[in-house]
Formats: sequence, structure tokens, C-alpha cells
Amino acid sequence: MRRALYATFAAAALAFAAGASAQVDQRKGIEQKVEFVGTLVTRSPLVARINSSANEQARELLRQGTEHHQMAVTALKVGDLQGAEREANQAILAVGKARQLVPDDARRSVEQRVRYQEKNRSVETLVASYERNRQASGQPASAEWTETLRLLELSRTLSASERMVEATALLEEVQQRMLSQTTALLGSTVDYTMRFDNPVQEYEHELARYRSLVDLVPTALAELRPMQEMRVQVEHHLERGRRLSAAAQQLAGSGRPQDATLSIREAIVEAQNALAATGLSIPQEKR
Repeated sequence: MRRALYATFAAAALAFAAGASAQVDQRKGIEQKVEFVGTLVTRSPLVARINSSANEQARELLRQGTEHHQMAVTALKVGDLQGAEREANQAILAVGKARQLVPDDARRSVEQRVRYQEKNRSVETLVASYERNRQASGQPASAEWTETLRLLELSRTLSASERMVEATALLEEVQQRMLSQTTALLGSTVDYTMRFDNPVQEYEHELARYRSLVDLVPTALAELRPMQEMRVQVEHHLERGRRLSAAAQQLAGSGRPQDATLSIREAIVEAQNALAATGLSIPQEKR
């Protein structure tokens, strides 16, 4: 009986010791977090950056973070561990929001370069598609097109010299010029009386036109940002175009290039309709 009683006391003592140890570990962890937050809101490089900035919202968030830290310290003193941790987390959240409003130079530089690269990819797609359609239509390079290419090259020069803000602004101008010129080119009357050496050559010419138009769609969607219902229409026209294109390729493969040309021209109309649904005005061509 006595042995069983000793065993019970021993088990209770171990449980108490384990609980006390867990409580000590929890308090230590929260104390470390509160100490970290204290450094964050008073002596970190971020504080200096926020205080030297002209962003009043960031300053207010830092002030809120400092208040939450002070409340965390008070809660810790009276043994309110949950309250201390809650206030410390609120301080971290407030300072995190302030950081986003006042990014450091390195982060800003990376963000600007990423933005330039994304914009540059869209412009390169537009340039390639415009040039293919220009050559297919037999139109000479206009003075406006030449000027656009000059501005594009200047943008790349600015980027190479790390002047990313200026480079991106110029690239945005190039993109708007390209969208305008592409609309004008695709809406112009193409000389369909041009002669081909054979029906296969005519089919390949039209297939290249179809692919150039389809290549424009992602850029138009990204830049013109049509509403969801218009995006549904875009996908509807693209899907019809894909089916017609697949049928055209089967006809061409079975030795029926003239029928293939008729099918791919229907696919071209669907691609034009898809672009029109994005907001890029593409007048339908009469044949």
C-alpha cells in the first residue's frame, strides 16, 4: 500500500515538473519574441528607413507597432503570456505593413527589373507579330514603325545602364504605340489578289497569319484587361479557331490545300473575333 502511495506521489511530482518545465519554455519563447519585436520597432534599419521617409502611413504603422510592443511588455510583467504573444504578433504585423510601404533600395531595384522584363516580353511578342503581319501584307515599314523600333532600342539601352524606371516608362510608351499600330495594320485592306506559286504556298501564308494573330491574344488580355464575360468570349473564339486550324492541317496533309486555305481563313476570323473581344479593334476583312 505504502509502495503504491509513493508511486502515485512520484508520478504527480514528475507531471508537475514537466508542466513547470513546459511553462518555463513557453515563457522563454515569448520573452524572446517580445525582445525581438523591441529591437524591430526601436533599433532596426527598417525603423531608420521609415522615419527618414515621407510616407505618413508607414510612420503611423510603426507607431502602432511600438504601442503593441509596449503592451506586450506590460502583459509579460503581469504573467499574461497569451496577451504578450498576441500584442507581439500585432506589432510584427504592423511593422510588416509599414515595410511594404517603404521598400528598401535593393528590393525596389529587383521589383523594377522584374516589371521591365515582364513588359519587355509582351512588347517582343507584339513586335514579332506585327512584323510577320506587315511582311505578309506586303506593306513597307512606315516612319512610325521605324520610330517605335528606335524607342524600343533606347529603352533597352536605359535598362542596360540600370535606369530601370526610365526604361520601363519608355517601354510602356512603345507598347501603346505597338497596340495602336497593330490595330491599324490588321484593320487595313490586305491585297488578297497577290499571286502564289501554288495552293500549298497560299495555305502556308494564311496559316502564318493565323498563328500571328493567336500570338497577340495573351498580350492583349494582359494589357487591355477585359471583363470576365469578354474573356469567356475570347476563349470561345480561340477554341473554334483551334478546331478549324486542326481541320485545315488535316486537309493540307491529305493533299487538299485549297480546302485547307478556306478552313484556315475561317480560323483567322475567329482569331480576329478573339482579339476584338479583348478590346483590340480588328475590323473584319472582306474577301
